[in-house]
Amino acid sequence: MHLTTETISEFELTLAGEGRTTGRARHHWLVRPRASIGSERDRGRLEGAYAHKPDTRYTTLRIDGTLQGTWYKNQSDYYLTSDSIEGDLKTRWTASPTGDLAGELRAWGSFLNYATPSELEADRRDLNAGAYLKAGRDALRRWRAGVRLGRRAYPDTTAINRQSAGVELEYDHNAFLGATGRVYHRSERRKIKNPAIRPSSWSYWTQADASLPLNESGLRLTADLGHEAWHYDHEWGAYTDQTRWESDVSLEGGGFSGPSWQMGPALEMLDSNTDGESYRQLGARGGMDHFGDRFTGTLTLEIGQRDYDETETVVGPGDVEEYSLYTDFTYVELWLMLGIDLTGDLRLDVMASYLPENHTEDTDDQTLGFGTARLVYRF
Repeated sequence: MHLTTETISEFELTLAGEGRTTGRARHHWLVRPRASIGSERDRGRLEGAYAHKPDTRYTTLRIDGTLQGTWYKNQSDYYLTSDSIEGDLKTRWTASPTGDLAGELRAWGSFLNYATPSELEADRRDLNAGAYLKAGRDALRRWRAGVRLGRRAYPDTTAINRQSAGVELEYDHNAFLGATGRVYHRSERRKIKNPAIRPSSWSYWTQADASLPLNESGLRLTADLGHEAWHYDHEWGAYTDQTRWESDVSLEGGGFSGPSWQMGPALEMLDSNTDGESYRQLGARGGMDHFGDRFTGTLTLEIGQRDYDETETVVGPGDVEEYSLYTDFTYVELWLMLGIDLTGDLRLDVMASYLPENHTEDTDDQTLGFGTARLVYRF
């Protein structure tokens, strides 16, 4: 196995601003421009939002949009250097927001254009719409159920254009200072224009989490469970059925007047019809969070082992050979985010990650790392 490691150093100067409506009003506006000049590329971003609150309290109409572009320098070290422009627009209208039952209509779309499209950088267009029933502001329990329709088009590769239809269900129980729980599920059918190029499929996503207080000092037990599954009409090549599970249980404490902490086991499993791809992963995860007036920080550390439970069989002229497509490994995942107010107008933001893998085959060992520091001056 060959491993290519790419290291890029880039210096950026960023200027950003924000304008918004303050106080209680029927019409709320937000405009947030941002421009960055870098040694490798230049970037620009414009965010905007509008909210209509007939009684100055509850939102009946909300519109959000973003537009951003990236322009690479001629001698950029980035591997993919096509200039691009992308944007999205989301609209949500809520009927009877203050009753026990409310209705909601959503529409959203997006586009992505590359100056020089390629197999890895393809232009696309998305249009989606959804209709929902949900709990109103006065309901005791929070829930939402609805249907959604969508279409994605690739102007340069129309054979993989797709249409989608799905259902969404969500329930949220949040008792003040008591037990809390949330369940979300989405099922979706994707119909590909030319199934000979890419097969149509069914997909399912489920996320559940719960929290149980253990004492009055803030000690609590939390649990999260995630499930994702893909089932194709016809399996071939890279399109094979897969089911993925994620789960973690944590003991958490603190957070009222100081840092909070959490620690516990984390489990991840993948069952795939591709030989050699299924695995089981078990780790121990811990972390600390602090959100203060002048300092905020998050530190997460996970150490564990991933084991692949299959081998791939290759049949050659007169022989049969079994080999592992992937090799077992131990891993470390370290994530750090810090924000420090150096003065009243100057702030330092730091983000870093470190992810080494130690495989049973030394040639498969790899280490991924990322770090960024940003100095922000507000005026």
